Amino acid sequence: VASLPYPAEIYGGFQLSPDGQRLAIEIFQGDTPNVWLYNLARQSRFKLTLKGKNASPVWSPDGKSIAFASNRTGKWAIFVKSAVRKGEAKLVNEGENDAVYSPFSWSPDGKVLTLNDDKDIWSLRMDSSGTLQPLINSPFREWAAAFSTDGHWVAYASDEQGQDNVY
Repeated sequence: VASLPYPAEIYGGFQLSPDGQRLAIEIFQGDTPNVWLYNLARQSRFKLTLKGKNASPVWSPDGKSIAFASNRTGKWAIFVKSAVRKGEAKLVNEGENDAVYSPFSWSPDGKVLTLNDDKDIWSLRMDSSGTLQPLINSPFREWAAAFSTDGHWVAYASDEQGQDNVY
């Protein structure tokens, strides 16, 4: 196991890019998380997000964009930003009733993003509609919904049987 040559900081959620060359990671500065991108080959990094608190980075299937949660509008919402620093982050969906949604997995075709809230899993259409709907909703806690590589299945964790299991 090799360690990365980066400074000691408080790191949060992270995800490797589809090509395996970059790492999107949240880094806390005080109590404020931001999304940073690391180029693993060049051993360089840059701060992708600059406004508000930003967390839970998820790569698009083509590796060109990052979806993340942010409170930059005054409440938590889902944004997408180019992974090459260009342009502003685009608001995709603003949560309802002060719900906090965290992105987790993008479908292989780029059409759907799974989100977690405090207890359920949601699907967010990544088109102009930005439609948010329950994907897995039960009296139990579910989280970490990830698409299979062919996009036909979703694996997720749940405490339905009194302990954490993957379904």
